[in-house]
Amino acid sequence: DGIVVEIDESKFCKGKDTDGIWVVGGVERTEKRKCFFVVVDRRDAETIRSIVSKHIKPGSIVATDCWRGYQNLEDFNIIHEK
Repeated sequence: DGIVVEIDESKFCKGKDTDGIWVVGGVERTEKRKCFFVVVDRRDAETIRSIVSKHIKPGSIVATDCWRGYQNLEDFNIIHEK
């Protein structure tokens, strides 16, 4: 497909920095700008890989900030744009 999907993780909090929730999201670089957001308990490579396998089609190009949790996305037949 060759669709570029930008993904990133962010913490949403109210009050102390230690409180809050982590969200992983993705937005297509297309006219429709399709997107997804997933609240996660853990922010690690295993969680990221699970989200990518569910929400991003093989053959897509994923753009990230190169955080270590995004390593080895090529295992899902995804091109990792760094």
